[in-house]
Amino acid sequence: MQLPTARRSHQPHPAQLWSDYNTISPATNSPPSMKTLLLLTALLVSNLTFAANPVDSCLVMPNASFPRLITDERGNPVLTWIERSESSLSLVHRISTDGGQTFGEPTRISLPATTSAHGEDVPKLIFKGDGTRMVVFSLPKPTSDALRAGNLLYKRSSDQGKTWSQEQPIHRDTTAGKSHSYAELTRLPNGEVGLIWLDEKLANREGRTVRFTQTVASGGFGPEIVVDSNACQCCRPGIVVDKEGRIYLTYRDWLSAETGLGARDISYTVSTDGGQSFSQPTVLVNDNWQINACPHSGPQLFVQDEAVYATWYSGTSNHAGIRLARLDKSQTPELIAGSNRTHPQLTGWPDGRLAMVWEELVGEAPDAYRQTMVRIYAANGEFRTKALTATGELTSLPVLLPTSTGLLVAYQVWQGQSTSVLVKRVPFFQP
Repeated sequence: MQLPTARRSHQPHPAQLWSDYNTISPATNSPPSMKTLLLLTALLVSNLTFAANPVDSCLVMPNASFPRLITDERGNPVLTWIERSESSLSLVHRISTDGGQTFGEPTRISLPATTSAHGEDVPKLIFKGDGTRMVVFSLPKPTSDALRAGNLLYKRSSDQGKTWSQEQPIHRDTTAGKSHSYAELTRLPNGEVGLIWLDEKLANREGRTVRFTQTVASGGFGPEIVVDSNACQCCRPGIVVDKEGRIYLTYRDWLSAETGLGARDISYTVSTDGGQSFSQPTVLVNDNWQINACPHSGPQLFVQDEAVYATWYSGTSNHAGIRLARLDKSQTPELIAGSNRTHPQLTGWPDGRLAMVWEELVGEAPDAYRQTMVRIYAANGEFRTKALTATGELTSLPVLLPTSTGLLVAYQVWQGQSTSVLVKRVPFFQP
């Protein structure tokens, strides 16, 4: 599939066609053209079809936050989220065995109350190929000299989440005052887990190191590999494996710039030997986004057949917005323009269709709110975009997972200072 930069669908809404006809027809005293009637009929059928299969809110979890949608070792959809109080924090998950139509009972995994849980660094569950469940999480351990120090820990369950091992550090260096956090992980072709994270700064560097490791069959993790020595300090990285077993890593880099601020553009690196070594980092797009702060919005990767896609947010002044690019071949990235559009997530189906969700800021303070948007790309690149949330509803951090009938989309809903997690089934709709 080519990136959808030139084949955009600009279909008018059926109501707009009726409005145009009612406005023009009395003045001209002539019937609408056959072309208009055919287009109107097609659009009405399309909208009636969508109305017959409306977006369905299938789950609401109160007092919940930071949803993720993953799959278990059998490919079943799994929803995870965080529940916390002043004295406790749990990672909760529910598994669907019918393609996302229903979800089983929740399984709660108790974690330390001070575990890091925010949009870019949240506890993550993954299923190894043999069904072993693993949770990876960041535990802050500040010192007087290093307020952001902490460890990256994991725990495992080999009995479907009934009991869990004691937490252990992923990284070799557990010296107090060092930072290890912002992990992302994926299941590798051999059933083990590959993991990328941000680690301690090197001397005379402003950014943090980016490291990779993977689990081993005997238990625990293998050697660490430094893939970049100077990356943005607090944007989550991304990891994916293509069908040939190549491991792609991506992250927001810290690149030298004339002003000295550092450009926060996206880089990636590839391993062709199962994670034993990685290529020199390559910048995806030279946006030269210089900002004296952390964007707190990392990239995401997705593989579809032979294509490897990356999506991310860039705040560069001349063309801010969401980027969609291919890593496996040189192509001009798509830009979904607007600094109000952030936190994109991408998925797709084997037939070439893609889907993306993002959060979009609407209006201005004090009435501004963030809505969740979804865009479906046809295999030929045409697309259609819909708002999934109601006007005025404050939502954030959408995630998505493909099913045989459409999409599962989960996101946070804010009510004052509290949040809930809502899951919707989105049927296929035509671009």
